[in-house]
Amino acid sequence: MSRFLEDAERVLETAGVTPAYCGMAELAILIDVWGGMRIVDAAGWRPEALQAHYGAATVYQVMRTPGGIRVMGRSGGRSCVLESSRPSPPQPAILARYPVGLWGQAFQPAIGFLPGVWR
Repeated sequence: MSRFLEDAERVLETAGVTPAYCGMAELAILIDVWGGMRIVDAAGWRPEALQAHYGAATVYQVMRTPGGIRVMGRSGGRSCVLESSRPSPPQPAILARYPVGLWGQAFQPAIGFLPGVWR
């Protein structure tokens, strides 16, 4: 199996076990030719357009829907689409202690403000 496809599987697996990311329904992980990574809001973009616009060597576009998660990857002439219909797991217990914000996003305090961190 190619590194490209292995990375797409890892992206799908990671997206399936993390809470919603900053309220973005779609995000893209862009990797340049030197291995640098950038994460951007991908709403309304197609992977090939993201690749061209940002000059990325590889793009993994992650879309979270009520039915599951889809990852569309593109690198050079290769492309893939992976989907998971598994429901997302509940948020970690630490987030359950904090209120939900006005936009439906869980409040995530800075590490320094978590109970028991300051001694």
